[in-house]
Amino acid sequence: MVIKFVGFNQAKILGKKMISIFRMATEQLSIQRHYDFGMRAVKTVLLRAGTLFRQSNGLSEDRILITALKDTNIPKFLDSDLPVFNGILRDLFPGSDT
Repeated sequence: MVIKFVGFNQAKILGKKMISIFRMATEQLSIQRHYDFGMRAVKTVLLRAGTLFRQSNGLSEDRILITALKDTNIPKFLDSDLPVFNGILRDLFPGSDT
């Protein structure tokens, strides 16, 4: 069975990666009141990914998700947490230009 979200063919795989990223971010980033890695954050990333998917011109689904994760999370991170978050992305998307 193929599970699709807004036309993503790899929705199940990418969804698992996104949840892993949020779990790892919760464990590894500094604790800040404005950091949210719950269901609200999941919804925000999914909405952004859907918009990017509709606008994409041949971008890979990995690249779309990475961009959505960065667009929705990096603006709220402290400078000291950016390298940690980027490291998490590199770990879960090896070979991608994160």
